[in-house]
Amino acid sequence: MLPRIVGGQAMRLFITGEPVDGEEAYRLGLVEFLVDDAEVEPTARALCRQIAGYSPVAAKSVKAAVRMALSSPLDAEFQR
Repeated sequence: MLPRIVGGQAMRLFITGEPVDGEEAYRLGLVEFLVDDAEVEPTARALCRQIAGYSPVAAKSVKAAVRMALSSPLDAEFQR
């Protein structure tokens, strides 16, 4: 999955095993939010409130679709 997310940077990350800090993870697209320590819980709670406001059926369907897309081989994605 990492090569799909970060492209060519995956090789460097795999080979060196260097730790990735929050700023690097954000730059690479591994995390969606970069917040100060004091804002972690309020940011997470706000996201949870937003998601909880949606239809459970819709949320479940979206999660299933994303999981299916992530588990499909790349060649199948190119054939679509």
